[in-house]
Amino acid sequence: MRFHVFAATACLLLFGIQPSHAEDVCQLVRVAALDMTVIHDRITVPATINGHDVRVALDTGGEFSAIDPDAVAPLGLREISLSGNAVQLFGGFRLSSAARADSFELGKLTSEHMSFSVFPPHFFPDGVAGLIGADVLGNFDVEVDFANSKVNLFRRNDCGEKVIYWPATAWGEADLIESDDNHLVTKVTLDGQSLHAMLDTGAPLSVMEVEYAQSLFGIKDAELKSLGKDVYGYPFKSLSFDALSVSNPHILLLPRDKIGFADPRRARLLIGMDVLSKLHIYISYGQQKIYFTPAGTKQN
Repeated sequence: MRFHVFAATACLLLFGIQPSHAEDVCQLVRVAALDMTVIHDRITVPATINGHDVRVALDTGGEFSAIDPDAVAPLGLREISLSGNAVQLFGGFRLSSAARADSFELGKLTSEHMSFSVFPPHFFPDGVAGLIGADVLGNFDVEVDFANSKVNLFRRNDCGEKVIYWPATAWGEADLIESDDNHLVTKVTLDGQSLHAMLDTGAPLSVMEVEYAQSLFGIKDAELKSLGKDVYGYPFKSLSFDALSVSNPHILLLPRDKIGFADPRRARLLIGMDVLSKLHIYISYGQQKIYFTPAGTKQN
């Protein structure tokens, strides 16, 4: 059972952002510009919760926003039992409570109410109070600019490839596979084989089931490189997003029971920060597309 911490359809109104209309077609309207800091391979941005300045992770793989249990009391949050609505996370941990803030600010976006699921202890690295998931991000378009350490939020629009407003020597686009949880699942090509992958800024590393990789690519046991107990490597040559490719992607291969994709029919590869940080990404939740260019260089 899934639990949405607040209705996604109401999120725009909570932040004071009105949905775009026909006259807004092909206007890039930025509603938040956030300075990015990468902490332990997690994208973090500044936020304010109940008047307290914090850093929160930007997690495209998280269905809902969450808070560290040690931050609940210091931030003055009100904890609420989920009782029968408990959610099971990856690894078997069950979320049993949520926490509500009376005020939340993300750049210039403000809300008088914000709810977070309370995650297990030690889930977040030091200095990170929680995460902002797809329940919030999915109401906007999201640009992640690693070269300039920026995260920009835009109103949803119908600009197509014109959303790539920065200089780029190459680009690619990919359709999102329709879902009701805003997970970024799309089709990619790995060493000539097409498969579905999930893009997850909350994951430091890219991973795939070793059994699936051996079946798809005909990899023999002797060709796998042991990287530790039940962790293997393989020299993949190219991961492509439409016309844009990343050379020599580092993908860890783990046994199926160590990964446990919630729905392997939707995604067989998780693409984490080790690959995503090489790209400049524009996530168009409105168009259900993702646009990619090389990360580029820092602009003055």
